[in-house]
Amino acid sequence: MQTDTNPQMEKLLRRRAVIDATLNRIQARKRSDSRKKDTRRKILIGAVIMQEMKNDPLNFGAWVNNLLSERLTKSRDRDLFNFPTITPE
Repeated sequence: MQTDTNPQMEKLLRRRAVIDATLNRIQARKRSDSRKKDTRRKILIGAVIMQEMKNDPLNFGAWVNNLLSERLTKSRDRDLFNFPTITPE
């Protein structure tokens, strides 16, 4: 049985493997950077909202608390804000 080895093809396959690995690293870094930026945005939004809740607790603070109480459904999330646990109907 004859093995068909083409040195040029093997060289190209090795180059493709290196390029694929490089692309995968770049894509992973891009996804990581994107997640970091998204997390940073959420932290900043939260900080601004929390400050405004302190500045205007009767209007804005009450509105945010009502919104959170309506939208948070997981017990562990509701516990963070001392909201009562939602019981299934």
